[in-house]
Amino acid sequence: MAKGNQYLRNRSFCIIMLLCCAFVTTSCANLKKDQLKTSSISPEQSQKQNNHVSLGYGNANIDLSESELDHSDTNSKKEKKKNRTSWQFWKKDKTKTGSISSSQNSDDLSTSNANAFTLAFVVKKALSNNPDVIVASAQTAEALAGVKIAKTANRPSVDLSVLSGVESTYSETSKSNNIQRDEINIQVRKTLYDFGQNDLNIDRRKALLNSARNRELDTKEQIALEITEAYLDFLKQSELVDLAKENIKVHTEIAKLVRLSEQGGNSTVADVKRVETRLDSANSAKVNNENSLKDSIAAFKRLTDVEPKKIKKPRNIIPKSTSALSGVKTNSLKNNPKLKSLHLDALSLEKQLNKQTRTLYPKIYALGEANYKSNISGDTGVNKDYRAMIGMSWKLYDGGKSEHVAEQIQSRILEADAKYRKLYTELIENMENTKQELSSGSEKREFLNSSVNSARKVMSLYRKQFKAGERSAFEILDAQRDLYAAEQELKNHSYQNAAAYYRELRIAGKLVATQLELR
Repeated sequence: MAKGNQYLRNRSFCIIMLLCCAFVTTSCANLKKDQLKTSSISPEQSQKQNNHVSLGYGNANIDLSESELDHSDTNSKKEKKKNRTSWQFWKKDKTKTGSISSSQNSDDLSTSNANAFTLAFVVKKALSNNPDVIVASAQTAEALAGVKIAKTANRPSVDLSVLSGVESTYSETSKSNNIQRDEINIQVRKTLYDFGQNDLNIDRRKALLNSARNRELDTKEQIALEITEAYLDFLKQSELVDLAKENIKVHTEIAKLVRLSEQGGNSTVADVKRVETRLDSANSAKVNNENSLKDSIAAFKRLTDVEPKKIKKPRNIIPKSTSALSGVKTNSLKNNPKLKSLHLDALSLEKQLNKQTRTLYPKIYALGEANYKSNISGDTGVNKDYRAMIGMSWKLYDGGKSEHVAEQIQSRILEADAKYRKLYTELIENMENTKQELSSGSEKREFLNSSVNSARKVMSLYRKQFKAGERSAFEILDAQRDLYAAEQELKNHSYQNAAAYYRELRIAGKLVATQLELR
């Protein structure tokens, strides 16, 4: 048997050695082939391969070297004529992506976009770290534990006690010293019927749990609204800064023309000072807009701990049409999470009141008990007893406590009902005001668009007339002032309209769900 095992081991070792030799031989042969291929390439071809750029077009890859893209090289021009497909693709790629003509630059762009966050991602991140949301979430978890605690009253309870020690007794008839005494007691108790008291308590706890969940949702809705408004303000201030820069650019050009005109004797020093005063005013407006932009950045960072410049601008941050609004109807305000929370609080108080009126009813329960006793009050030996019983407990009189507690609960119900009606009235008013703002904003936006277009046409016409000597520089400045004011008003109105749209969603309790759709 030993010889057979030794033979198998030797045979296996030989097979492994043969396989290793074959692998080494194959690797050496492949290495020689690669070296031959490398040595057969000329230095010029090697340089071309090092400068090689690969472009993908559909499923095919079109290879272009740097020499083929060099317009100053006559040889490369001939190669481009021969390879028309490569040249056409290069032109197409350049037109499509601007100055990006290689896959490497495209990858850089995709990397930078990948590092940018969406507003939905920022809202999720802020909601997961916000202290107010954490507090509300903890309160929800506490309410859930309350439901579980209330359910335990319908389950049996088991109590066990074990006592062991030394006992010394003395009486006229007997005397015992240092006797080992043992006691074991186990008791099982189960409520059979309590006139629905615990069921009402469970219902009350469930109502409190749902109320806590709605308060948590309301907290998230409010934070999402604050983040959205802060981001809207950042976008608005950024665009206002750009408008201010363009306004300064126009004033600077006109100021330069007036200075040249003054040097030529066609304008006065007073004209130059007037233009410079206008330019200073434009610079002052730009500084104010930049300060507002810094404030908006600080507000956004405070809410999200993220720089707003790292956020991608969502495509649907401003609704294209406000005629349909958000689809929220006034009669759907009962879905507002804060309003639902107040309703559930009142419901829980009603359940508590019903339970309180039944506290003076009897309770029927089952009891099982077993006892083991050894040497109790002397050398008595072992005693055992077992009991299984059905009992009843009834609190006949508690000094009027139940009645006063019921009065207290009724007062809380009146308070909760008043809070509900007050909040509902406020929500109705806010919803109507928001709808009115959105509906009137649609008409106003058309008017503002028309005003901006007219101001641009006037500015363009005045520029042409100024070149022809038919308009003065101050008339162009007046036209630029009107254009700048119209564009500012349009920007402010657009973002105010968007903020009203999201406030309407907040009132209906649909903002968080909408925010997660922003891309």
